[in-house]
Amino acid sequence: MLFRSRAYWLGWRFSDAAQLFVGQSKVPGSREWLESAFAPLQSADRTMATTFFRPSLSQGVWMTGEPVDGLFYHAMVANGFNTLNLQPESLNNRFAWSGSTWWEPWGKFGRGYSDLQDHREAATRVGASYTYALGSGSQSASDAVENSPVRLSDGTVITAPDALAPGVTLTSYDISLAALDWAWKYRGLGLSSEIYFQDLLGLRGTGPLPIASTSAFGGFVKGGYFVVPRETEV
Repeated sequence: MLFRSRAYWLGWRFSDAAQLFVGQSKVPGSREWLESAFAPLQSADRTMATTFFRPSLSQGVWMTGEPVDGLFYHAMVANGFNTLNLQPESLNNRFAWSGSTWWEPWGKFGRGYSDLQDHREAATRVGASYTYALGSGSQSASDAVENSPVRLSDGTVITAPDALAPGVTLTSYDISLAALDWAWKYRGLGLSSEIYFQDLLGLRGTGPLPIASTSAFGGFVKGGYFVVPRETEV
C-alpha cells in the first residue's frame, strides 16, 4: 500500500507487463499530467494547455505495465473525468475510460522532460492518450487542489449557470479527449510537445441550448538546455 497526498491505492504486481491498482489517482489523459506526478518539472509548473485540457484525479481501477521492452501503458476505469473531493452521494454510474501508451525506441528516456540524465546518445519518447468520460451534474469544488473543471475557451466552467445560454445550467455532457506527445533528450538538451483534441458531446441542460456539442484543440512546445550538466538549465 502506498499513500500520497490526494492519491492513495492498493496495488498488486503480477509481472513487468501487468500491475493492478485500486484507489484514487490521476486519470491518465495527458503525458505531462502523468509525468508531473513522479518527476521534476522543466518549467515552473505544468503548461497552461495541459491545465486547460487534462483530467483530474478520480477513484477507480487501473493497470500499468511494460509488455515489451520500451513500450508502456497506463489504462484506467474511473468514477469520472474529475471527481476529486466529491462526496460519496455526489458520485454516479457515469464512468470515465482513459488510457495512455508511450514508446521509448532508443533506450531509457528517464524521468522528466529535462535531460537530467545527460544522455550521451539521443533518447526519444512518443505517445498517445485517450479519454472518454460521461459527465453529469456539477463538477467538484473549483478551488480544490489539482482540480481541473472542464471549461469553455474563455475560461467559463461549463457547469456554471448561464455558461451556454441565459438561465440554463448544463446537467449532462460527454467528454472526448485525445492527446499526442513527443519528447527528445540529448547531451543536456530536452525538447517536448503535446497536442490536445477535445470534444464536448451530448450537451443537455435545464433548458434549451444553442449547441449540442463543441470542440477545442491546443498544445505546447517547450525545451531547455543544461549550461552546467545536471545542475543549471536554461
